[in-house]
Amino acid sequence: MIIKELGLSGFGKFHNKKIRFDEGINIILGCNESGKSTLHKFIEGMLFGFFKDSWSRKVYSEDYDRYLPLKGSEYHGSMIIEDEGRRFRLERNFLKGRDDLRIFDEITGRDVTGEFYYDSGTRMYYFTDPKILNRNLFRNTVSVAQLKVKTDDELGKELKENFYNFSHSGTDVSVSKALHLLKRKNDCIGTERRKGTELNKLVEEIKILEDKLKSSERSRAKILELSSRKKNLYKDLEQLKEALKSKENSLENLEIKNVHKKYLSYKELLIEKEQLESQLNDYKYEYMEEEIFRDALLADQEIKRLTDEIYESKEYVEKLNFEIMRISHETNMGFEGSEYENMDEDRDRLFELNEEKEFLAGKLKLLKKKDQKKSLLPGIFAFLIGALTIYAGFTYNNPYILIVAGLFILFSIYSVTNTIKNFKNPYKLEEESLLSEIKEINEKIEDILKEYGVNNFVDLRERWKEIITTKSKFKEEFDRINVLRSRVAYVVEKEEILYSKLRGNESRLDQIFKDWNVYDFEGLAKIFERQKNLRRLGRRIEEIERTMEMIMAPEDFARFDNFFKGKGSIGEYKEDPNTIKEEIQKLHDTIKSTRTDLDKTEGEILAIEKESNDFNDIKEELSYLYELKNEQMEKSRAVEKAYDVIEKVSRDMHREIAPRLNTRLGQVMKSITGKYENLKVSDKARITLEDPETNKMIQGEGLSSGAMDQLYFSFRLGMIEMLKLEKFPLILDESFTQYDDGRMEKALKFLVEQCNNKQILLFSSQRRETSMLKDMNIEFNTIDLDEVE
Repeated sequence: MIIKELGLSGFGKFHNKKIRFDEGINIILGCNESGKSTLHKFIEGMLFGFFKDSWSRKVYSEDYDRYLPLKGSEYHGSMIIEDEGRRFRLERNFLKGRDDLRIFDEITGRDVTGEFYYDSGTRMYYFTDPKILNRNLFRNTVSVAQLKVKTDDELGKELKENFYNFSHSGTDVSVSKALHLLKRKNDCIGTERRKGTELNKLVEEIKILEDKLKSSERSRAKILELSSRKKNLYKDLEQLKEALKSKENSLENLEIKNVHKKYLSYKELLIEKEQLESQLNDYKYEYMEEEIFRDALLADQEIKRLTDEIYESKEYVEKLNFEIMRISHETNMGFEGSEYENMDEDRDRLFELNEEKEFLAGKLKLLKKKDQKKSLLPGIFAFLIGALTIYAGFTYNNPYILIVAGLFILFSIYSVTNTIKNFKNPYKLEEESLLSEIKEINEKIEDILKEYGVNNFVDLRERWKEIITTKSKFKEEFDRINVLRSRVAYVVEKEEILYSKLRGNESRLDQIFKDWNVYDFEGLAKIFERQKNLRRLGRRIEEIERTMEMIMAPEDFARFDNFFKGKGSIGEYKEDPNTIKEEIQKLHDTIKSTRTDLDKTEGEILAIEKESNDFNDIKEELSYLYELKNEQMEKSRAVEKAYDVIEKVSRDMHREIAPRLNTRLGQVMKSITGKYENLKVSDKARITLEDPETNKMIQGEGLSSGAMDQLYFSFRLGMIEMLKLEKFPLILDESFTQYDDGRMEKALKFLVEQCNNKQILLFSSQRRETSMLKDMNIEFNTIDLDEVE
């Protein structure tokens, strides 16, 4: 079998990569992390998938997650294999839920998947028959993973089967499967004590039936006793019914007397209620609800509390202001701190005021300099034209020209007069406005100067210098004053809130006083006190009404009133109705208890009779279960015997095949190491060998790491030959890392000699193998993973 091509659509770090192999030796070169082991695992995955060994269901191994593609969503690959003259194309989807293997004839393109082995556990097809090459044999023979030359424990199970098949040519028997089935069968039968097994269930069922049989026998003895008890209960029940009837007649007579008594009580209460309602109706004033008085009381109390808090707040503010003044005088600061706080603001304000004042003064100056003549030019021009026209009129003695000249003179007079009039009033108004604004600015400037106690800007600058000097000298006191001022501001703000609440409560209380036409809370309290008696009358009426409801309904009273009218007094009875009721209740309870006992007794009799009828059926079923139990125990013994026989046959087969296997493995080991020749392989694939120097048998694990690698490498090659796996490619992943040059040369020569018609895929991160093969004139194909497109 030859692997011709690998197509990695999406697998680990590979994406859309193709790698082609030749017959014979193929060396796959690549540095660490280049993907050699990933490529090795891809070949295994294409053949067997990523499933754990399970006979009943599909379970994914950890390799599934380890080789998920680093990019893209496709987890897929293909492999072209040439086997026995035919070329096949394997396409596998690794993705969970969509995992599938399809096999095609590469020449015709026909789907030939159905021609290959189908596993019902994983519900997947396999290119190789697991009886010839399964995952465990693959990993322990033809496939050598990096640093895993040593075989694992699973190989021992495979050897048992293959030893048996090897010694019986033409047979196809799974020893481990047979042992597994026998063990499962025996586990299913189980033992008498193992919970949930067939035998245990039989034993428990037998115990239940035995208990039922004993219970049935005991119940038979009780039937006569229960029948006698039933008869006595019937007799007691009849006597109790007679006594109950007599007591109920007596109670009926007493109830008439009690009803009359309730009727009289109801009537007395009704008269009292009518009298109280008459008194209430005589009160003509509006009734004050308790809620109104309670609101007034709360408002009055809240006003007193708020007044006290405001007084305390004012006292606290006075104390804070006194403390501010005290600190200012003790330190001789000459100010209380507010000047410094406002100094920058006042400085900016003065600057703005001065700028504004200069602007207004300039505007006023420009206004005064306005050339009034510019406004008189039209009038003057008209006057000159008029004068020239008059001169021309007199010169040429033309009256029309004189008329025109007169018009020009009149226009000039009107224009000059109107201009002077209109110019004079706006100028004065604007000048007065500017002067008013300048005056207002000067007043603001004076206020700022007075605030600092100076008369001019020179003194103000000196005052500011003094404040800054004092501030730096009394920083701590200044900070204390700022804290006190903050407290004053907070208390004043809180005081405003208290005033607001106070006004609200006063307004609410004034409204109540207004509604009830009083002037103070004392007057309101007097009104409320006068109505206390009325409230007591109201509560008494409510109490009477509740009592009347408890006695009887109004319609019942009306009915009894008609019934008792005209009748004499009701006779007296010595018996107490409550006592009779208690006796009746006791009789009811006794009758109920007696009936319960009677029903229970009848039920017990019926249950016993039923068990008595089933007695023979129980015995018959027990007999059947005893026989079934014996059959199951015989089956269990037969399964155990078969299991022991197969184990013995397996060991015998190992003793028959082991000498030939040991001899062949010794030859291979001798060819590679040149030292060890006598080897022994146990049925669990454990190797011991003879040390030629001491002639002592030693465990394979006791050798050096390099020698142990060579030992298990030899063991693998021998197993390939013994298990007839020569046709499969040999895959070696960094298998010669711990070999020295001499032993590696021997190993390569052995591979070339023994595997000249076999495909070998040798993964390496070094070039020792290529150099030695060149020196040995051996042809080989090189694939450099760094150059793969």
